[in-house]
Amino acid sequence: MLVPNSSPAITSYCGPVDEADREVLEFIGDQGKTAEQVSDRFPAFGLERLVQAGLVRPRRTNPVKSQSRRTPPEDEHTFYVLTSRGAETIGLAPHTLHSD
Repeated sequence: MLVPNSSPAITSYCGPVDEADREVLEFIGDQGKTAEQVSDRFPAFGLERLVQAGLVRPRRTNPVKSQSRRTPPEDEHTFYVLTSRGAETIGLAPHTLHSD
C-alpha cells in the first residue's frame, strides 16, 4: 500500500523513497535514461523497485512497427522515463514529457 511520505524533503505519494532512490530519479530526470546508463552510474541499484512503485516506466527506444515481412530484430535498449508520480517525488511538475 502506498502512503504519503512524511519526510519534509519528499512530499509525494510513494513507498519509502530513500536518498539512493531520489538520486536515481533525479538522474533519470525529464529526458529519461537507458538501463545501461543507470547501471553504469549506480551499479548496485535495481530499477525494478522504482517500476513497481510506479515512479518510472520502461519505454522501448525502438518501438515495433507493422511490417509485411519479418526482419531481424535490431538491438533495443530499454529506456526508463519518469511517471508523473516519479516527477512529483523529486519536485518536478507532472507534465506531458513523462511517460503517463
